[in-house]
Amino acid sequence: MWRSVHPIGVAGASAGAVAAALLNKSFSSSTIGADGRAIETSFLRVAHASSDSGSTGGAFNHKIPSPPALFSHELPIDSLFDDPSPANGKWDNNWDKRDPEYIRAQMNHSRRDSGGDSERELVKPTASRRIILIRHGQYNTSARCDVERVLTDLGHEQANATAAHLHGALSGSAPSLLIHSTMTRAVQTFKPFQQQFSDIEKKSCDLLREGAPYPPDPPSKTYRPQYHQFYTDGARIEAGFRQYFQRADVDQKTDSVEIIVCHANVIRYFVCRALQLPPSAWLRISLAHCSLTVLDIRPNGRVSLRSLGDTGHLAKNLTTYH
Repeated sequence: MWRSVHPIGVAGASAGAVAAALLNKSFSSSTIGADGRAIETSFLRVAHASSDSGSTGGAFNHKIPSPPALFSHELPIDSLFDDPSPANGKWDNNWDKRDPEYIRAQMNHSRRDSGGDSERELVKPTASRRIILIRHGQYNTSARCDVERVLTDLGHEQANATAAHLHGALSGSAPSLLIHSTMTRAVQTFKPFQQQFSDIEKKSCDLLREGAPYPPDPPSKTYRPQYHQFYTDGARIEAGFRQYFQRADVDQKTDSVEIIVCHANVIRYFVCRALQLPPSAWLRISLAHCSLTVLDIRPNGRVSLRSLGDTGHLAKNLTTYH
C-alpha cells in the first residue's frame, strides 16, 4: 500500500501545520503545494512579511533584520534561529512532548477544568522504535534541476547493494514502514527497496527533501546558502523531524523498524536533534552515499545512535561521498 504525505493532510496532526506553527502562521492546502518549492515560497513570503513588524512570533521569536542583513553571512546565528537543544546540556526527557507523566498531568488538568475528579492512570509505552536513515546513491551533480539529477550507474549499484543487505539483515524483523523523499535521486534509490520489501507499507514525503536545515557552526567557506534558505528549509526539515521522531505510542505492543531514504543534510540534522546536540553541528558530520545511520528510540524516550554513516555493506569501489 502506498501513501503520499504532503505538508497538509497527514494522518493526525498535520506536519505542514507543525511547520506553519513554527512561524506562528496558518496555511491552507491551497496555499502550500505538494512540492518542496511551494513550501519554500510560502515560508519565504512569511519571512519577508515578518520583517515589517520586526518579529516572527512562535518558535522563531527573534527580531528579523532588514532584508539586506537577511542575506548576509556575517549575521549572528541566534538572531534568526532558536537552538532547540537543552540550554543546560542535560537530557530533556519530554523532547517529543509524549512523556507519560507530562501527558497524565495535561489530561488531569483538563479533567479538573471540566469538573471531573478522577485521575488519569499513568500508562507507559513498552515498545522501541528503530529508525534507519539512508542517504541516496551517487547522482549527477552537474545537472541544473531535480529531474535531471538522476543516479549514476554507480549510484544504482549502491542502492541495489544497500537494499539487498538490509533485506537479509532484517529477515527476522521486517520493517513496518518504508519512507522516501520525493526528490529524483531519493526516488530512484528507493526502487530496489520497493522490490526487496514488496509487501511492506510505503510512502513518500515532501518534508524529507534536501535543504539547508540550520546555519552551521563553524561556518563553511564552500557551503553558503542565503539566510532565507535556512529560514524556510529549516522549518520544513524540523517538521519532518517531529513527524517521524517520537517514542512509540502506548498502543504499539512490539518493537518496530522503519526505513527512511532521504538526504545528507536532512539526516545529519535529524541526528543532532535526536541526540539533543546543537543543530548547528550538523555540517561537522560526513555521510557517504547509501550509508546507514541507525537510531533507537526507547519506550522511556531515550535515544541512542547505533551507527552513523555505516558503509560496511558496500565494497570499497562503491563507497563515495560526492
